[in-house]
Amino acid sequence: MTEKKPLFGRKVFFVNPDSSVRKNLVTFLRNQEYETYILMDVRRIKACLTLHPDSILYINPKSQLSISAWLNFIHSIRNDAQFSKISIGIACDTLQSPVLSQFKTNQHIDAGIFLINGKGDVAVKMAAARLDTLGARGRRQFVRTKCLLDPMANFLCLHDKRLIRAKLIDISSVSIAVMVDQNDFVSIATCSLSNCTLQFGSDQFQVSAQILTAKQNGDNFIAILMLGGELSSDKRESIRRYVFSMLELTLQNSLSVCKTDDTDYERSSESQSC
Repeated sequence: MTEKKPLFGRKVFFVNPDSSVRKNLVTFLRNQEYETYILMDVRRIKACLTLHPDSILYINPKSQLSISAWLNFIHSIRNDAQFSKISIGIACDTLQSPVLSQFKTNQHIDAGIFLINGKGDVAVKMAAARLDTLGARGRRQFVRTKCLLDPMANFLCLHDKRLIRAKLIDISSVSIAVMVDQNDFVSIATCSLSNCTLQFGSDQFQVSAQILTAKQNGDNFIAILMLGGELSSDKRESIRRYVFSMLELTLQNSLSVCKTDDTDYERSSESQSC
């Protein structure tokens, strides 16, 4: 029987990825709408996994810790019940044969070992296939982010010579959710919106949109809009970059109040929580 895919997929974390993994694998996965994050500090990994206990973790064993320390770290994850649903893999550009053999024979590594050497590397597609079997993308098609941390996130629409301003609530590369005054909503509810401006971060560009659904929220309406199909691939890529930058900002804000992991993995293989 085929395992049912999780509705929202699983978050995929890359620990201090080298330039090849970042440029080729992470970029590919984000373009294919996998929810990926980059963690730069090994001391934050366990706090991150505690917040997201059904995640997939890819380690760069050439960074921050020695090979033996990374093996101790992996062992500590597997010995901690709260991390029982975590999948662990290896992703980096190259590994020496003896080191590669150590990881290949490690029964705790269940998310695969991928050596990423170039954009067209078959390992990139193999990694994506492995993530699919692990339910990384789930049943959703597009990654979304909330825009509440961005005061510049707005949707503007010129309708009947009047500028309508709506607050951007969340966004994906194909659709947005906005909060709009109920009087403004009534005037545009049944219209195709062709003279609109999407603002987020430092970006601003013209879009068209169609209201898919809406519900009243006090004196406002929350509306879901599909962005026009004529939106260029460059603009969709700008939206996608914004989505992942906001997701990582939200993650970093969450981790900033968590205790760091000060375990000396060079000496200890004991399971210790962060």
